[in-house]
Formats: sequence, C-alpha cells, structure tokens
Amino acid sequence: METINIFYVDDDEDDLHIFKEALNRIQIPHLLKLFTSGNELLKELKKVNYACDVVFTDLNMPVYDGMEVLRSLQHPILKEGLRVVVLSTSSELNDIRRSYELNAVLFIQKSNNFTKFTNLLKIVLRDKLYLRLPENQESFIFRPKSLA
Repeated sequence: METINIFYVDDDEDDLHIFKEALNRIQIPHLLKLFTSGNELLKELKKVNYACDVVFTDLNMPVYDGMEVLRSLQHPILKEGLRVVVLSTSSELNDIRRSYELNAVLFIQKSNNFTKFTNLLKIVLRDKLYLRLPENQESFIFRPKSLA
C-alpha cells in the first residue's frame, strides 16, 4: 500500500493527539501534518501546491472554522482534485449539508470511543473512501456509533 499524505486541522490538541494515535494503530503507511488553525493549514497547502492526498478538518474552530477552510479551498478542490473530509462532533443536518455543498467528500461524526474511531478511520483510509464523491449525501454521513 502506498503512503497516504494526510493533513489534519483541529484547534483541540487532544483531538489532534487522538487522530495521530489512531493512525499509528491502524498501520497504514502515512505522512501526517497537524495544524491547530485553518489559517496554518491553508498556508501550508499553498506552500506545497496542494500536494496532499486528503485533508481532515474540524468544523468548530475559532477565527477560521472548517466551513471557512472549505470555502477557501474551492479552487483546489474543483481544479486540483483536493479531497477534504469533515471530522466534527456536530450532527446538525445543516452543517452536514453545507459541508457537502462546499465539496467535502465525507462528513464523519467524531466518536468518544477510541476503538470505534480507529476502526472508522481505518475503513476510510484503507478503502480510500475519501476518493469517492457521494452520489447520495445522506449515505455518506459516517457515525461511529453505528459500528459494532
């Protein structure tokens, strides 16, 4: 399996740590860059000319939230094929719909259960679900509590 280049932005240091630990446990070859603000993420993406396999973004961040990140990335999403996955505690239908309207490829609801979150992340990365565009947005809302 080839190495997946992953960027993840979240203002919560604990969530960044959990994401990193989950990636290490699933043993999928990866390069991970972590960011604590949307602005940092956007600067780095421009610097590397959007050379990234998938970006994971939280929605609820101060100053530059996940929706702003998605709005700012419309050109690379549409022209360069950049893939963005929203990873959020939100289950608000409006947040989910808006994420897809802004061309997120997946919306994943965060889980408090580390094992379930790790399994979900493994499925998304191993099966390269981030490469698929949703035909029916409702079918692409992953909720970890549905995993047994």
